[in-house]
Amino acid sequence: MASLYRQKEPSYLGHIQVLYVYVLLCLLNIPGVYSKTYVLTPQVVNDTHGNQADQDSKITWAKLPVGDPYLTDTSYNDNGLQGLFDMARGFTSVIQPKDINYKEAYNAFQKFELSKIQSLLLDYQIGWAICFVIGFLFCLIMPFVGCCFCCCRLCGNCGGRMIQKNPKSPKRHVFSVAVFVCLSILLSGAICSYVNNGRFLSTLDEVNSRVNTSLGDINRFLNNTVNQIKFVAEKDFGFTKEVIKRDLDNIDVLVGVPVRQQLDESSNISKAIDGIIGLDSDINKLSEKVVATNKSLNNLKDASLALAKVLQEETNKINKTLTTCSTACTLDISELKIDFNFDRLDDITSNIESMSNVKSQNITALALEGKKEFDQIPDRVKNETNSIVNDIKDKLDDFDKEIKNKLKQVTDLPQKTSGTAGVEQDVQDLTDIVLKYDNYVSNSLLGLTSIVFLVVLLMILGLGCGCLFSKADNEPTHRSSASTWGARFLLAAVGFMFIFSWLLMILVMLMFIVGGQLERNVCQPIRDRSLFNQFLDGPNGIITKNGYPLGELLLQNKSIDLTFDGILRDCSQNKAAYSAVKLGSLFNLNEITDYKKEINLTAQIAKIQTDFSDVKILTNDTRKQLKDFLNGLNINFSSLISELEKNTTKVSLTSFAMKLYNLSSSLPPLTNVSRDLNASAGNLIYIEDNQVKAVAIAQKALATSIRELESESANIPKTVKETIQKVETAESKLKQNGPGLVKTEAQNYGKRIINSADQFVTKANSSIQNDVGKCKPISDIWESLVDILLCSQIIDTINGFWFSLGMCLFFFIPSIIFNVKLSKYFRRMDEEEVYEGGNNDKGEYNDGYQDTEMSHMSQNDRYVTYY
Repeated sequence: MASLYRQKEPSYLGHIQVLYVYVLLCLLNIPGVYSKTYVLTPQVVNDTHGNQADQDSKITWAKLPVGDPYLTDTSYNDNGLQGLFDMARGFTSVIQPKDINYKEAYNAFQKFELSKIQSLLLDYQIGWAICFVIGFLFCLIMPFVGCCFCCCRLCGNCGGRMIQKNPKSPKRHVFSVAVFVCLSILLSGAICSYVNNGRFLSTLDEVNSRVNTSLGDINRFLNNTVNQIKFVAEKDFGFTKEVIKRDLDNIDVLVGVPVRQQLDESSNISKAIDGIIGLDSDINKLSEKVVATNKSLNNLKDASLALAKVLQEETNKINKTLTTCSTACTLDISELKIDFNFDRLDDITSNIESMSNVKSQNITALALEGKKEFDQIPDRVKNETNSIVNDIKDKLDDFDKEIKNKLKQVTDLPQKTSGTAGVEQDVQDLTDIVLKYDNYVSNSLLGLTSIVFLVVLLMILGLGCGCLFSKADNEPTHRSSASTWGARFLLAAVGFMFIFSWLLMILVMLMFIVGGQLERNVCQPIRDRSLFNQFLDGPNGIITKNGYPLGELLLQNKSIDLTFDGILRDCSQNKAAYSAVKLGSLFNLNEITDYKKEINLTAQIAKIQTDFSDVKILTNDTRKQLKDFLNGLNINFSSLISELEKNTTKVSLTSFAMKLYNLSSSLPPLTNVSRDLNASAGNLIYIEDNQVKAVAIAQKALATSIRELESESANIPKTVKETIQKVETAESKLKQNGPGLVKTEAQNYGKRIINSADQFVTKANSSIQNDVGKCKPISDIWESLVDILLCSQIIDTINGFWFSLGMCLFFFIPSIIFNVKLSKYFRRMDEEEVYEGGNNDKGEYNDGYQDTEMSHMSQNDRYVTYY
């Protein structure tokens, strides 16, 4: 009986274990959460130069290195003489309006075509010849005129006679103004000549530093350009290679994870696994319930057998008692037995064995193992593509080496053009020679310029003394000594002009021919670049008849049309060296950056394949056991319930006991029969109160349990079938769709890899064509050496010198005339010219021209001499 009551106690331990395992599995199987987390490592790629790539492999490029700073100075100070230089330049353009056609002239002189040479000289040099002839005549005439003037004055002519007519004439003021104007022009010319002489000295002093700085900037430009090319080809590509290798090393994240995710979404693998885990929990619960039910059933059978045995014993006793009684003791004892047939309660031990076999397989563990295998699809992808990834890495390294080899011609360019040290030394030697004699030349020019200053000084003294110490109303014979010295100063200035003008003109002629020709036929063609086209640029040049010299010098190929004009034009716009120097002829940029010839990334990535045929969520044995489990649920619940719902005994034992009591009371008291019947009646009541009630309660409880078991197991077959179907569908789709998804994701992965490479190609092409080696420094060097040093500081200074000195010589002529004229009004006269009678009868001065009679008088009669 104790065992009969223990069957009602729940198995708390088993339920707690099942609940714990189920909760743990649910936590491990949260939708979207996998047993291993795959993260792109590193998510951001950086290098020391500032390049950066994010998790999408979008690269942010660092700026190109600036390199060493350039030292060339393109500033220019004209000392306020630009107007003078422009006038000199304009004068040369006037005397030679047409630019020289050097090719035509060269061909004419080479073929010695006299008519052509004569025509060219008339076209280009006639103005220079005329100016030279005028200067030559000036050199001859001025000394001759000076001699004649001196002789003339010694003879009392040309203003030499110390007598003055009409001393109060307004011509004195006109001559004074004229002398002042000439004086001002001569002074400005002398000052400009002096400043130009100083500019020439300072220019010679800075030739070395400017040339050395410019040549140094050439080397700096080449080194900076090469370093920038190396930066793009080595650093930027090296960084791109690191980004690609990062993606190759993370192929499990970039291919495997998306494949797994899409397989999960399309195949519902997670739901299938969740179904298995949930089914396993249901199986465990149901199996435990079936075991408990079977145990209760067995206990009920044991209790029923015991009850039947007790009833049988009591029946035998009652039957024996009744047989000893008279015929009046009649009682039907055939119904004194159990009503239900416990032999009809099916044995479900075999069902329990089937369930136990499934339970022992630990379907949850198997499902989790399948889930683990599914979760490790990224690892499978990575492991099966190791050879492909390593092959791509090797090809990237080979392509990196090939780029360096192809760029070796460019990186060696500074060594090939490293002859600037010899040029610097040559310039230094030449400058030393020039500076050695520079003091002599400078002092000579300063001395000749001082002649003009001397003339100006004398004119200033003469004009000052004459104007300050002479009055218009003074009698010519009574002028002051200071005024007389003013006249002498003016005449001294005239003398110096006559004496030194020819020497100054020779200097002007020499500097005019040299500086003017250089300005008109060298600097101006250089500024408009026409000189390059005729001499240096192209195979049709005078000097370069066979190819392009710059192409041969810089690119080792004289057939490349690399011209000075083109380089300077592009460099003035600060274009990159690749386009300005045509480095595309030295190395093919597209060929260098065309990685597809060396690395067929598309073909390599197309090899990525993964086999999912061996991925199993449930084994075949597990599936068979699940089907056996379904067979284990084949229990005849209606038969069991039908038997259990019957009464425990056919008749109520209490009612039968009452019959025994009634029968006993009809018999004589205290007889053995009466006592035996009463004892049997008591036993039946006891059995009714104890065993029958306990069995009845067990029947009812077991029937309820079986009904619950039937209810709970009603959906299990469907669930099992659906779960098996889900698993089979998931595995089928995994096998069918897996390779296609791998191929699709591999294509996306390939696009990512190729995009990284294409970003480098775009960056490299853009940088080299637009940013690497911006050649404004080359234009600055040319401007510093040619435009500023040669043309502006040297040739403009020479032209400014001869133009200012020539201007002084030109104004020597009016200065001589006006000095001589004005000196007459400043000198004290020995005689004064007057009319007889002095004043007329009205007291007014008579100029002698109103009296017709006096006009017919002889010279001697009209003049009176005062001593």
